[in-house]
Amino acid sequence: MATSTSTPSHSSVQMVGLAILENPRKSSPRTTVFDAYTYVGSSTVERALGSLRIYHENALDLSDIGWYFLTATCAKMVNGLAVYAESEAEQAEFNFVGDIKSYHLIAAGDSEAFKTLNLALRMYIMASGVVTVSDTPGLKFVVEPEQYTQAYADKQKASTDATPFTEKSIFPIEGRLDPNRYRGNKKPVPWVKRMVSFGGFLTDIASALDGDTPLDRFVVDVDNIAFFGAFTPPATPAPMASGSTPSAGEQVAFHVHPLL
Repeated sequence: MATSTSTPSHSSVQMVGLAILENPRKSSPRTTVFDAYTYVGSSTVERALGSLRIYHENALDLSDIGWYFLTATCAKMVNGLAVYAESEAEQAEFNFVGDIKSYHLIAAGDSEAFKTLNLALRMYIMASGVVTVSDTPGLKFVVEPEQYTQAYADKQKASTDATPFTEKSIFPIEGRLDPNRYRGNKKPVPWVKRMVSFGGFLTDIASALDGDTPLDRFVVDVDNIAFFGAFTPPATPAPMASGSTPSAGEQVAFHVHPLL
């Protein structure tokens, strides 16, 4: 099993699908935070809990509790992030944070339709990034896409020398390929340091170890994947202004392997 310790920021991740949003509370005059419950349905994890924010210019038309189809950016939950929970015990229950980009109400919590809904529908994850672990025999790979989220941005703004915050806004994913689809020798498991884009349903949250540090990975059953080439880290990273194109020192080399 090949591994890489680098986690470049040429990446993105978002979740698309159905979630129950409830317990709205203000984090700022134009930002509302919701608890988001998403179905996972594994033998060990029934559902995941996220803290999702939505920025709004005007009053929101969201119910206090409802079932929504939504699109949101996401990152793993770490200690110190503000999810506006009522207690430390409640805060410890969160699995991820993120920002809602679009939403559509399926059924309000006080409606008859809500009582008859099938809530066992998984969230779909779409991600791109550089592979850090590759396990061809196990038909698995790991990508740790780094994605801007407001919860991390707020914490980084408040970081000081006395109370530093060094965590990155990443969503560690363990992509798993269906062995029944790939019985021959050509298995589409990406190599380490290859850039990939993929999608699939969130089916588990698995615990792993990074040395002595516990690490949760969001398990995605990959149903489509594209291979973009090899990532070449910049020799001398240069600052990049907002909205500008990458400098010559931040290019990605595309060397696509014929089998991938």
